[in-house]
Amino acid sequence: MVHAEKHHYIDWLSHKLISEDKTRPHHHAESRPMAVEREATHRAITLAETDDAPPFLVHVSGREAVEQIAWARSQGLLVYGETCPQYLFLTAEDIDRLGFEGAKFMCSPPTHDAANPEVLWRALEDDMLQFVSPDHSPSRFEGHDGKKANGEDAPSPKSPTAFPASRPVYP
Repeated sequence: MVHAEKHHYIDWLSHKLISEDKTRPHHHAESRPMAVEREATHRAITLAETDDAPPFLVHVSGREAVEQIAWARSQGLLVYGETCPQYLFLTAEDIDRLGFEGAKFMCSPPTHDAANPEVLWRALEDDMLQFVSPDHSPSRFEGHDGKKANGEDAPSPKSPTAFPASRPVYP
């Protein structure tokens, strides 16, 4: 089971964006371009191929990762994939809402352009992705442990990347 994102690049790009005072919620998405997931998906498939073990790729969010899965399957490799409801219904426009509202839609990997959900729906129909899972890890929006815990001006890496719960979250 692999959540495919290139951590070192994300860390480097996050620090670069912070140094440029680019800390709004949508910068969270900018720190995780689709290529980061594509590269990590390809790497996971390659490692699984050399170990002769089918990978289960979770949180598949973008067309470039789906393309890697499709390529692997065209080579006869067994690859399983899962996406989440946010990638089927939300887009980058949601994280770009005014003020701190976009923080409600921060997730990792982030949502992408308006054409992306259709790609994922097709991948489910074509059996490139086999599962949809909610990835239940809610956080509060308000409160000492919520998205606003470090203030609305805190850099995006200081805000949880889970969707706010509609009711209290218990430890």
